[in-house]
Formats: sequence, structure tokens, C-alpha cells
Amino acid sequence: MKQKLLLLLFFFTFLNCFSQDRKTIHGKVVFNEMALEKIDIVNLNSKKSSTTDIVGNFSIEAKVSDELFVLSNDYYDIKIRLTKEDFKLEKLIINLSKKPIELDEVTINKVEKVNFIVSPEEIRMAKIAKFENSPKVLGVYTGEMPYGVDFVGLFKKIFKSNKKKDKDRASKFASFKEYAVSKFDVNEFFYKKLDVNLEELDLFMAFCETDANYKAIMQREDTLETMEFLTTKNEAFKKLER
Repeated sequence: MKQKLLLLLFFFTFLNCFSQDRKTIHGKVVFNEMALEKIDIVNLNSKKSSTTDIVGNFSIEAKVSDELFVLSNDYYDIKIRLTKEDFKLEKLIINLSKKPIELDEVTINKVEKVNFIVSPEEIRMAKIAKFENSPKVLGVYTGEMPYGVDFVGLFKKIFKSNKKKDKDRASKFASFKEYAVSKFDVNEFFYKKLDVNLEELDLFMAFCETDANYKAIMQREDTLETMEFLTTKNEAFKKLER
């Protein structure tokens, strides 16, 4: 009986210590000192998420060394590793950088690159955490591609379609490659992370353009969505016989 009581005492002590490991951290998301609302914050370690209110404030459970992933449509996504000093602050201030504004008939070639590395598993879990309370929508693109691809026929269609200009294209980028390399560093992301042979980079980008969803991805310029799309297409690209 004494042994059982000791085990129970040890168990509850362990649970109590574990629950105290993480605590609520309060923060504010701003751009040029202007508060930003409806910005998503995801704890990549605990998979907990939060959204800023009308004055940019948010609260989320976290601990030292946890990584917060800040997501938005109009501002560049960033990843922050929490330190002891962050928990001493009354409010953690997170500054975002605004994405370029799309202008009609204007091409913007220089775009700030996002060089942080996020694993495919972190992408999937961040998506789950962000939309865990949202209803499922039928017909959402999964990134899957059937096997048995006619590789020769595939690229004949690519080269043929490249001769025509898409008048309805809403993106300011001339090609998916131009868009992708403006978002991610070629050496760090494509070569080191995706393990894409740089000699086959053009071929890989052409392969991505065979997916009808690439135009919508270019138009939305969502970093997390683009990263997930490239990761999924890379897995399918490596399975092709060349």
C-alpha cells in the first residue's frame, strides 16, 4: 500500500511539474508601430495557436526554446525561438515586414527573401494547428499526382504552353521559378533542404507549372502554402523516371 501511495505521489508531482513547464506569454504584433489584427501565431512545439485581436495583442502557452511561427497574408511570415528574456517582458513585441503591393502592369523583381528553414512536418503541423477549429472544405487541393506520368509528353506540353503568354495571369511574376526564387534562397532551400540538383532546377520548376494550382499560389504569395506545395511536388518529381 505504501508503495502504491508513493507511486501516486510521484506521478502527480511529475504531472504538476510538467504542467508548469509552459506558461502563458503575452505579445503584440506590429508593423511600423501599427497594431496588426487577425495575425496567426502557431507554437510549432506544442501545436497551440492564437490570433491577434483588434489592437494586435495575443496570448499563447509556451516555454523557453519553443518556436513561434507568425503567419499572415499581407506580411512576411517569420519564425521566433523564445528565450528566457522574452518571458521577463511584460509584452513580447513582434515586428513584421510588409509584402510588396501588387500594381497593374508593373513588375517587381526585387523581393525580400525568406531564408528560415521549416521542415515538412512543421509545415503540416502548423497547418493543422492553424485550421483545427475550421470546418473542412470539399475540393481542397492535396498536392497529389497520379503515377505513370508520360514524362516526354508532359514536357512537350510545357514547352508548347510556354510559347503563349497568359493574358489572365494576376501574378506580377513572369514565371513560377521567378516567384519561387524570390521567396526562398536557392542554395539553402532548394539545394540543401529539398535536395534538388541545381542543374535540374529549371526542369523541376517546369514540372511544378504542370499543376494548375501554381498560378493561384503565385497570386496569394503565402509562404507556408508555397513551401508545402514545393515540398509535395519535389516528392513527386523525385519519383519520375528520367
